[in-house]
Amino acid sequence: MNYNLRIMTEADAAEVHAIDWAAQVCEWSEESYIRESQNPVGVYYILEIDGRAVGYAGMWCVAGEAELMNIGILPDMQGRGYGQILLKTLLDHSETTGCAVMSLEVKEQNLTAIALYKKLGFEQIGFRKSYYKDGSNALLMQKRI
Repeated sequence: MNYNLRIMTEADAAEVHAIDWAAQVCEWSEESYIRESQNPVGVYYILEIDGRAVGYAGMWCVAGEAELMNIGILPDMQGRGYGQILLKTLLDHSETTGCAVMSLEVKEQNLTAIALYKKLGFEQIGFRKSYYKDGSNALLMQKRI
């Protein structure tokens, strides 16, 4: 599997936003990703195949704790291990920046994502009822790094 990982820049905002919408990850605006590219506590990685951005993932690291912000893979590229590559990259980055844990929220119905998080050692630590705009519940998950 040949791929390239790189840090997101402001110039990537439109492409990341397009991945976001295609994968139905969240409802952030292109401007949100521009701000994230400049966020001193955040980092976002782009995964490219043959020069095409097919996925991204981002996190914040504040006071020794990492928070997974978003992760998305284009629908036609899902199921190939790219999400795992991106998440492992963020976990490695977290460790090198001194974060002791990574936390995340995930829709209770997103069984594919939950399986990935469990595979990489995340455990459910909480639950938020009707957390998302559509009324979906959120599972809170965490992993010690």
